[in-house]
Amino acid sequence: MNKIILDYCIALVNLYGIVSLDRVVDTYNMQNERSICTEELEATVNEYENYLRDNLVIAENNELIAMEIKMLDDFDKEKGYKGNKPYYIPERKDLLRYSDYTYFERTKSYYDLVEFLEDLFKDRYKAEELANDIRIFLKSVDGIVNLGYFFEENDLMIKDSKDAEQLMELIKGLADNTRLWSNNGYTPREMEKMLGKR
Repeated sequence: MNKIILDYCIALVNLYGIVSLDRVVDTYNMQNERSICTEELEATVNEYENYLRDNLVIAENNELIAMEIKMLDDFDKEKGYKGNKPYYIPERKDLLRYSDYTYFERTKSYYDLVEFLEDLFKDRYKAEELANDIRIFLKSVDGIVNLGYFFEENDLMIKDSKDAEQLMELIKGLADNTRLWSNNGYTPREMEKMLGKR
């Protein structure tokens, strides 16, 4: 098994949600001395289809797709949001961290939210778990729009309006700095800077 090729497949799906086999080949070849061709990647994907599925990746029509997208039937919606946006390609070492489904960049915005939630609940573990759940929720196409559902699901009602306001500001900060599938791995803040909106 060529684990490094499979790690690229998994990492790029975790970063982009949907990625073409050609993009995997291009990214792999950009960051490695030994080049691969599309045929070699196709053969590897076909041979290790079960391994990829175990890592929440589905191969279909020359694309690799996050299982979550398939399960929620969000393929067309995700593809539509991606449009012709550029792809975020971190350095090799950083990119390969994404081959672990649980990996994410712990930004200042994330830690600010954790600190606030820890002050609120007096429980660091609960605060980190909740902040991560919020981050995952925000990654979805309509995450920020449907945040109310998240609060209801998690019985997260903040009675103090000042705390509620601060929590929403911190969540907005996290949303602006979370790598999104719909932005091909870029954060909304990075995308805005690239498009000259800030």
